[in-house]
Amino acid sequence: MFQLPLRGPRSTIHGTLVGERRLALTTYSWLKLIHILAAIIAVGTNITYFVWLSRTKREPAHGGRRLGRQCAG
Repeated sequence: MFQLPLRGPRSTIHGTLVGERRLALTTYSWLKLIHILAAIIAVGTNITYFVWLSRTKREPAHGGRRLGRQCAG
């Protein structure tokens, strides 16, 4: 029965490709994680606008300060 050698040019090339693939997968995974976390933060920040707008409707005199605008008067 024929057996492939465990060491040699093929295994070295294959090992390098596996290493590069592993590095690419790791880089992709990190970029994907950063993207997902940024999306969660953006959505969470936008949801708070509803809270501030509802408070502004209840107390219009103080609403401008909450939303970063100057109040007249």
